[in-house]
Amino acid sequence: MLEYPREMKLIITLVVASLGLVACDVPKVTVESTAGSTAGPKLTTEPTTLPVRVADGYVGGADVWLDLNDNSKKDDGEPAAITKYDGTATLALPTGTDVNHPIVVNIPVGATDSDQPNGVYGKAVTFKAPAGKTFISPITTLIQNEVEKGYSTAKAKYIIQEKLKTSDNIEN
Repeated sequence: MLEYPREMKLIITLVVASLGLVACDVPKVTVESTAGSTAGPKLTTEPTTLPVRVADGYVGGADVWLDLNDNSKKDDGEPAAITKYDGTATLALPTGTDVNHPIVVNIPVGATDSDQPNGVYGKAVTFKAPAGKTFISPITTLIQNEVEKGYSTAKAKYIIQEKLKTSDNIEN
């Protein structure tokens, strides 16, 4: 019987398992061999999509994008989508996309809002979220505004918690 090294068994298992997920939207998995090491194979993932949610009540019909050049404007080539009625959207990411950028949302007049008395926005609004966050709201917008002043995300969150006089998790 043919005997495979431990690393090869893990790689074969990952390949076989991933074959069952081909039709699913899963991250790309890369296996780097660490033969001769006691650490085993190194696994890294590269997302192919970025699910996001916009809420002030759930917001539908809003234009959301990953702001790759941090200018708060939607530029050609930036992954973008329109939110569904439940505030969700999925940004398609080209291979190698750096997701460590803010997410910006333009909410147009007439976008749906589950918290508005008439169910729609009466004026255009822009929301933002700091790099690495996928939930976008008025609170994340306040945090991102502080980040844009030069504060770290952690410090910006603390500043907003102090202004709101809360210690609750205010990001989602």
